[in-house]
Amino acid sequence: MHTRNTQNGSAHGLTAVVIVVIIISLLGFVFWKNYLNKDNGQMNSSTSREDKKLEKKSEIVIQENSDMNRYVNYDQKFEFEFPKEIFGSTACKQSSIVYDNYGNEVHVQDHYLVGEAKTGTTVLESGDRYIIASSNSAILSNNVKIDDGHTIALSCNEEKTTIDLVDYKNDINSEKYVSVEDRTFEVSTAQNDNDITAFIRKVTSDSQASIGSKAQIENGRQDITFKPGSDQVVGGYGYKLWYYPTPKKIVFIALGQNPSFKYPDNSDNWYLDRIVDSFKLRS
Repeated sequence: MHTRNTQNGSAHGLTAVVIVVIIISLLGFVFWKNYLNKDNGQMNSSTSREDKKLEKKSEIVIQENSDMNRYVNYDQKFEFEFPKEIFGSTACKQSSIVYDNYGNEVHVQDHYLVGEAKTGTTVLESGDRYIIASSNSAILSNNVKIDDGHTIALSCNEEKTTIDLVDYKNDINSEKYVSVEDRTFEVSTAQNDNDITAFIRKVTSDSQASIGSKAQIENGRQDITFKPGSDQVVGGYGYKLWYYPTPKKIVFIALGQNPSFKYPDNSDNWYLDRIVDSFKLRS
């Protein structure tokens, strides 16, 4: 009897040890599985964020403690800065005065003019064009001709700026007049002088334009000028035309004839130089 009890006690003890080992193994497996899933989750989350960044072709980066934001194009690999706010001709203004040919005031019925105001800015995209534009545009409409020969607008709306408004051509027969502040970058690829010439003709809408001069390469780019076609009349047209030989990129910046993008405090300062100087290619 004594011998049998000893054997039974040993069996019970062995069984307890086996159960403990099984429990420890199960806990270890559960811990390892949870840890592995956590690592995979972190990897998948990180990969997802990278994939989203790769899918994003461009974005506007808000820059803290600066009066400029940054536009980044991941697809074409370039960036530039643009002002957060400007003072420009984008507001509706009421008036009851017109001026005769001698500069004298003439009182007429109430109507609308384009006025200046502080406005935000954005970047609009259209093909190879990247347009810094005022957030709002002023649109005069409902035009009538009054007795003294003047045409006045009886309606005015301030609307969110779109590509269609930027591209709208004002002329004497237009049903409306659109006032928007904008400056355009055009960025494309050019393998040789033929491509550069084709690009110049596209951005200038001049089918006879050609390369005027090409400066020495400096800081990885060439300054280029163009010659207008014989049928073109060219005024004080400001522009920058750069060619980057290594990545084969051609860049055109239309500066226009009049100062624009004035500081929001309406001082005699403009953002154009800072905008132009901020342009750079990304690796």
